[in-house]
Amino acid sequence: MTNTHEWAREAAHIADTNLSHTRRGKSRNVNAPLKFAVLDLEFVYDRLAHLQYAINDEQSPDKIRWPFCRIVAAAWLPIAFDPQHPAAPIVGELINIGRPEVGEAEIVKSLFAYLEEHPDTAIVTWGGGYKDLAVLSRAAAEYDLCLPKQVRQGWAPEQVHLDLSDAVKGKAIPMHLPEYAASLAIPAKTGLSSKAIGFAAEAGEWDVVCPRAAEDVCTTAILLGRYLASNRLVAASGLACDLAITKSIIATHGHLPFVADHIVKWREGRQAKLTAAATVDIANED
Repeated sequence: MTNTHEWAREAAHIADTNLSHTRRGKSRNVNAPLKFAVLDLEFVYDRLAHLQYAINDEQSPDKIRWPFCRIVAAAWLPIAFDPQHPAAPIVGELINIGRPEVGEAEIVKSLFAYLEEHPDTAIVTWGGGYKDLAVLSRAAAEYDLCLPKQVRQGWAPEQVHLDLSDAVKGKAIPMHLPEYAASLAIPAKTGLSSKAIGFAAEAGEWDVVCPRAAEDVCTTAILLGRYLASNRLVAASGLACDLAITKSIIATHGHLPFVADHIVKWREGRQAKLTAAATVDIANED
């Protein structure tokens, strides 16, 4: 059985190893914290604008692509891994904003402001490179906003976006977030399917749509911790990441049904596993 103290030894190993994280030709300071913002967006189609385009260009009105997606909700969760405190990540407050309180312009401005205020923070998405970043770029052009470096595409001198979907699959076929999460028994998108959420957005059911962004961030954040731990990019164990991330989410968003009904119970199971492992360690030492 794996000894839980192995992660403490791994912390020292990672801190002492000269890992090459090149940015602008310089090696990354391995003693500096790794900072992330796990991000998810929800959309609705601008059908009127697309219909006008389809008529003008003699295209099918049924095939709507990402430029006609309007952002109706966003959520992001700050997570930092400090080599000086390697046992577990430092998790910030989950932010969740959207309609009807704020529209697309305000959502994008709030997100951009956060990213500009935290330039050393990389954004983490699940499949965001295929849609989310493109829509944010379109929104910046529409509202005359400057893109934060984390959202810029094309030529960029620094790697500031981690698409977790691409990172975990390698050359394998892409998969949906709930599909991959289910393989690890991690809660994801319980309740309405992605298609059903789209219909809810069309109907203006924002009390259903907006929390979905927060739900997806919860799942993606857990997967981020597992990915970083299993690839030895951080010293904390995947279990320690699970507990720290879910503790923060429950504290601020325990009112959401997804959190109350699924994350809380799942965390209890993870805590029980940690307690059992600690008991075995004590018995082995004796």
